[in-house]
Amino acid sequence: NTTCPCVEGDVRAGTGVCPSLCTIQQHPQDCTCPIDDESFTLEQCRATKMCTSGNNPQNYRPLGCSLGQCTAVDQNYGCICTTAFHPPGCTCPTGLEELQVLEISMCPCVEKDKRNLCPANCTSSNYYSNDCLCNSEDQSYDLQVCRKAKICSSQNVPEGCTPTCQAGQFPETHNCVCAGSDTVCQQGRQPCTGQSYPDLIPLGCYEVGCSASQPQDCICVPGSDQTGCSCSKESYPQSCSCGNLQNVDLSTDQCYALKVCTQIGWPPGCTDYCTYDSDLTVLKDSCFCNGFDHSPTGCLCPSYDLLDEQTPTDRCPCLPSGDPRAGSQIVGAQCPAYCQFANYPPNCICDPRADNPYPYQECLASKPCTGGTFTDPTPTGCTPVACESDQEFACICTSLNSPLGCTPNCTTGSNPSLIPCMCTTAHYPPDCTCPTTADELEGIPVDQCPCLPSGDPRADGDTCPAYCVQGSLTLDCQCDTKSVSYSPETCLIDKLCNYDLVHQSEDVCPCVDNDPRAGKACPVTENCKFQYLEPNMKGCFCYGQYQQNGCTCTSTDHPLSCVCDQHEDARYDLASCRATKTCVGV
Repeated sequence: NTTCPCVEGDVRAGTGVCPSLCTIQQHPQDCTCPIDDESFTLEQCRATKMCTSGNNPQNYRPLGCSLGQCTAVDQNYGCICTTAFHPPGCTCPTGLEELQVLEISMCPCVEKDKRNLCPANCTSSNYYSNDCLCNSEDQSYDLQVCRKAKICSSQNVPEGCTPTCQAGQFPETHNCVCAGSDTVCQQGRQPCTGQSYPDLIPLGCYEVGCSASQPQDCICVPGSDQTGCSCSKESYPQSCSCGNLQNVDLSTDQCYALKVCTQIGWPPGCTDYCTYDSDLTVLKDSCFCNGFDHSPTGCLCPSYDLLDEQTPTDRCPCLPSGDPRAGSQIVGAQCPAYCQFANYPPNCICDPRADNPYPYQECLASKPCTGGTFTDPTPTGCTPVACESDQEFACICTSLNSPLGCTPNCTTGSNPSLIPCMCTTAHYPPDCTCPTTADELEGIPVDQCPCLPSGDPRADGDTCPAYCVQGSLTLDCQCDTKSVSYSPETCLIDKLCNYDLVHQSEDVCPCVDNDPRAGKACPVTENCKFQYLEPNMKGCFCYGQYQQNGCTCTSTDHPLSCVCDQHEDARYDLASCRATKTCVGV
């Protein structure tokens, strides 16, 4: 047994190699516990052994052993305290008679404790105190409630007590109570503000809905759902995470079911696209709606990033952000367009996505108030317009219509932070409400009332950018969103092609000579020139004296390091160019 130590149930037991098997009648400390004796189970046998090492229940040895009485003042393994020997960390006896002879400083008072210095029994009026004992015989005060009201000591006593919250723990998420000096715990869980791998900070924080460019973990919301955000019922792009869900309304299994299967059964728990015809009915949420032909009643709507632009709106309602059907004219799959400018396209809605070229709050402010109340008009963020008759939502007072609660014009001494008022040419205190009629903006500074995308009398090129004129564009001009002669779409494309050509696709801006996109979106048209036109600037041709790495191959100059122009209109067609290359591998 020096090579292979004796173990429980050892077949060598009783042979002289290992001690004899323990029995219910005889079980000395060194006997071998059986593993198949129904009359004397392994757990029963282990409990007959006295602990000989270990200083806490997790590492007491031999396994499953029982504590014996302490035998020395410096004993360094688990034992039961006695009057003669009570080393630090010893375990107090459970018997009330044995406790009688031990000091309270050594073994704290327990329920039904008869020692003279122990406190009285708890009542429902003093249960918050640790200075009383729970009484199982008191029918007027539930024993479990009494025990839970006690704060645990370092040894988790008294019985049934509640432990003190540790760093990152809070009463609402862990069964614990805040320490009197723990102000962080007492303030409650806070929203996450960052990450210190692998933990979110502050410790124990909760995720909140994502906002634009938010670096820390957050919950996906329509319009703000960066890669890796936690999936939610409102937004579940394919890239969202089910790993650390904090949403009480979405279980992990439900989360995986919101993923579209990319392979058979992958990702685990995913849901396939529907293959049934749209006039059929399927078990609710058993497959993802799939375009016009395969969206049966009961199908599950995919996230915006996987939604087919022909999916009927009676199956999947229009989304507040990122809907590919926005502005569509497909019958049955029509959703309002997202605004590109103020009130353009007509009847458009504001898209909260951070990458929307028309800022969300600015878009909301461009909408006139049409409902709600004076204190909470709709749509959210709208701008009041002139009152009509006795309307009951936010509006601007006029000489003909001034319902109670309407916004008056500012006058000398007006304080809009106390009583809202309308900016005027003569009076425009900070935070005043901007006029809704363009003509009334004359003379009001732009830092008080921003320039309008159409019809602003201040659009002179100095106070506000001038409106663009077709054929005479400038970098700073502004496209007029209501122009009939020069549509804002055409204007915007013209500006992009004139002043930001390098970032546009060929579909938006056709290729031109000396195009900065040469070698990428457009064919190469120029020879390289040392220091003036290099391949790292844009695509350029190799020629006699210029054979540098990365130059574009021609029919006459095609060094080994040149690159082939892959554009369909390339001067040197791709097949011929590739044929000049020497194969270097399979």
